[in-house]
Amino acid sequence: PDAGGEARELVKPDRSLGELYLDTPLVMDDDGVVLYASSKTNSISDAHIAIASLRTGEHTILDIVGSCPLGILDGTLMYVTTGGALMGVPINVRKRKLTGAPVQLVSDVSLNTTTGFARAAIARNGTLFYQNGTHASQVVSEGTDGR
Repeated sequence: PDAGGEARELVKPDRSLGELYLDTPLVMDDDGVVLYASSKTNSISDAHIAIASLRTGEHTILDIVGSCPLGILDGTLMYVTTGGALMGVPINVRKRKLTGAPVQLVSDVSLNTTTGFARAAIARNGTLFYQNGTHASQVVSEGTDGR
């Protein structure tokens, strides 16, 4: 809690859904939500992006395969798939519901295939910073205008 006190568990794996692991959490302060990857096995290959409310603890596993959420910008949830594709999909955060189909934004983002963490980040102003998976030492920075 902001004012201190004991920590509380926000979301537990839902065993009735077969969930075993919750990984790569990302707190979205402005939206009051946490994005994370939900997995039914110890492999990231079946991980799905999920969303939980900081206020209520309610969570929803979204119907998109992905191992690393990057954020929500202008109503678009951005995440990286287990194949290293950076995807964007329209989302209604309040209803925790997708409102469109995923679209690939970038390919070949460097990804740790054990943990699911992607070497990518999106700033609040829309700047995308990522490492290309085929050139381990090359870092690429791309703004929302494509430069």
